[in-house]
Amino acid sequence: MFREPDQIKSSEELLKAFRSRDQKNVFIPKTMRFPLSIGHYLAWTEPSGVRVYLVFKKADWKAPVGVAFRRESLPRPRMYPEAGEYRQSDR
Repeated sequence: MFREPDQIKSSEELLKAFRSRDQKNVFIPKTMRFPLSIGHYLAWTEPSGVRVYLVFKKADWKAPVGVAFRRESLPRPRMYPEAGEYRQSDR
């Protein structure tokens, strides 16, 4: 049976999905338009790449849940001599 995706109607409602201690650090892109439809999940990364945000909701839950992930370090660019250029590396 198909069900309509849940919607988040405002940035305030989106922030409420996250823990209170995470709410002050949630980055909401200016390009994000409301209402947001949440099919299975909604995810985005802040521009620095340090934080990744995930919002999801199961059909029987009253409200969506937001999780903020924080990287301890970012991949550093490495020089690849055969190419003579810098590239990102996760290794």
